[in-house]
Amino acid sequence: LIAGNVSASFFAKAVMSFARAEHRGAQHNLAVLCYTGHGVEKDLKQAYEWFRRAAQNGLGLSMTMLGTMCENGEYIRKNLKTALYWYQEAYKAGDKAAYDKWQKAKTKAIRNS
Repeated sequence: LIAGNVSASFFAKAVMSFARAEHRGAQHNLAVLCYTGHGVEKDLKQAYEWFRRAAQNGLGLSMTMLGTMCENGEYIRKNLKTALYWYQEAYKAGDKAAYDKWQKAKTKAIRNS
C-alpha cells in the first residue's frame, strides 16, 4: 500500500494507524490517499473501503465520496440511485456541498430514465 517519497510515506503510515483505530477523520484521509495515489499506491478498492468505514462512523465527506464513486462507476458499478442515497446521507451528516451533487445526480437520473 505505501509508496512514494519518504515524507508522504511516513504520513500515510501514521494515518493508517489512526484509521485502523476507527478514527473517522483518519479513515477518510487514508481513503483520499488511496483514491489519489498520493503517498500510497492508487487503489480504488481500498479507497472505497476506507470511505465506507468512515461513512459508517458518520463522516459526511466520506459519504459524499462514496456517492461520487457510485455516480462515476469508480471501483464499483455506476449506480445513480446509490449515489443519490449517499449524497442525501452526506447532507444529513453535515456535508452541505453534497446537496449540489445530489441535485446534479438527480437531474442526470431523470434524463436517463
